Amino acid sequence: MSKENKDKKEKISKLEARLIRKKGKLETKLILSMTLIFLFTLISTAVSIIWGNFEEEVGEVRKDIANLAYVAVSGIPSVVDLESDVASQLTLEELSLISSTQGEEIEYWLEHGPDDDYYHCIDVIKKWLEEWGLADIFVYKATEDENGELLNDMIVILDVPATGESDYKFGQHYVGSKAFETVKKVYETGEPQTYDRSAYNESGFILVAFAPVRYSDGSVCAVLGAEISMGRIMVDVLSSNVVVLLNTALNFWIFGIVMFIFIRRSIVKPVGILSSHMREFVSDEDNITFSPVTEIHTKDEIEQMADDYNALAERIVDYTRNLAVKTSEEERLKLDLDVASQIRNVVSSEMLYPAFPGRTDFDLCASLKHTMYNKCSFINYFFTDNNRLFMIIGESLGNNLASMILSIITGAYIMSFAKMGLDPSKIAAETNNQICSNEKKDAGMTVGVIIADIDLKTGTMRYVNAGMPPMLVKRPGENYMIEKPERPFSLGQMRGISFDQKMIQLYQGSTVLLTSFGISEMTDENGSKYGIERLIGVMNRISGNVYDLDKTIIELEKDLETFRGEAPVSLDTAVLGFRYFG
Repeated sequence: MSKENKDKKEKISKLEARLIRKKGKLETKLILSMTLIFLFTLISTAVSIIWGNFEEEVGEVRKDIANLAYVAVSGIPSVVDLESDVASQLTLEELSLISSTQGEEIEYWLEHGPDDDYYHCIDVIKKWLEEWGLADIFVYKATEDENGELLNDMIVILDVPATGESDYKFGQHYVGSKAFETVKKVYETGEPQTYDRSAYNESGFILVAFAPVRYSDGSVCAVLGAEISMGRIMVDVLSSNVVVLLNTALNFWIFGIVMFIFIRRSIVKPVGILSSHMREFVSDEDNITFSPVTEIHTKDEIEQMADDYNALAERIVDYTRNLAVKTSEEERLKLDLDVASQIRNVVSSEMLYPAFPGRTDFDLCASLKHTMYNKCSFINYFFTDNNRLFMIIGESLGNNLASMILSIITGAYIMSFAKMGLDPSKIAAETNNQICSNEKKDAGMTVGVIIADIDLKTGTMRYVNAGMPPMLVKRPGENYMIEKPERPFSLGQMRGISFDQKMIQLYQGSTVLLTSFGISEMTDENGSKYGIERLIGVMNRISGNVYDLDKTIIELEKDLETFRGEAPVSLDTAVLGFRYFG
């Protein structure tokens, strides 16, 4: 088994394992989510019910304990108007006893001290505390300043807690009461009042109400206060609403079961079917067949998802089949191009530096280092006599074997006509006629080429540019410049074309640079082109730091790679540099 297939099997196994681990997790999450929603809804409903009833109960209790306090001190022998049950055991004897506790009686106690009636009253109040479920009953008399204004300094008449002994004794002053404003309102209105906040003492949180204790003439002598525990109220509320809470829980439980069955049938089960088909498709190493999903008929987004999966899987299968065909074609093309590349090496010059070690009148360096993509570029240079040097750079547009062979044959024709003594324009015309007549099988195949003929004695260079990028020339003391940017027809477009021959004079130190389209047309990752202008700028920058021709071309190739980054390359990059010494 190849390493590639082994890696593929490992990836598929990992993916299958991951799919198996995730199987059933949707149903688990659904159960967990519905449980949390059920608990949250139940708790919030319970809190709403309890809190609403609690507030209502508190309001009733506030009113009732105020009425009880009023009943206790006013001598009214009836409690039929009370809304709660906390006074249901009140007796007429007890009412008449406490009703005799008027303001005059309190003044007597303050002047002569407690008597038997005082202690009998405390015993009766203790009975009320137990029967009514109150936490404390007390009677305070407020003091006044010299102007008759009430002071937050009250004299304790009696204080009877439900449990334990009171911290306040008869005649003791109680200063700084938080409920003083409520007490003051009782004195001012002569009506029972409730403290509008929950208080806190050793019994915990409590509710407090006050009623007036009057003189015989109806004026207020003192206040009677009654306290009831918030805990008792809470117990009453819970006990009275337990049936409602149980009924609410049962309703939510039934609703949850129905919703679970509905969601499981309409979502979890169809998703499970789709997941099973996907897992089966992933386990197919070749992805050349698949079983379409036909069991889902929910008429919603899940059915649409199944239809989308079927379409996607079908495309993957088609792509896999086409890829297999395309891969075999690419492998065959690669083999053809490798064979053609070997043939090209026979007719192209070797990329050695220095190209001609024995010559001191010029320097020449060429690079086909980056012609690994289309392999249809070619460079050649040769002598036709001791002082006449030909330089050729060209490329055929295409990446198939026919384009490769056409570029090779074109190079061979040019070399043959050059050795017959023809000038560049004649060589281009004859080569064009030959490949149009005999070699070209595809009307779209053409060959771009620059043919340059240099007289090494005089420095005169004749050249033809047939469809290639313009050459760059650097004269002594100047920068690189474009030489004659016009580009006529390429070779192979039609028979009988004449090609315009140019001539330039080279001086000692003049440099000529010939390039293929792979340089000026190279693109980076953003799709921007390298371009001729950038090429000129880079060459001028390099020439300011590097003189040797081979190092100059190396620096140019480095800049090309930096510019390209990770972008793909579709054209060859061929470079030929020449420097004339004379």
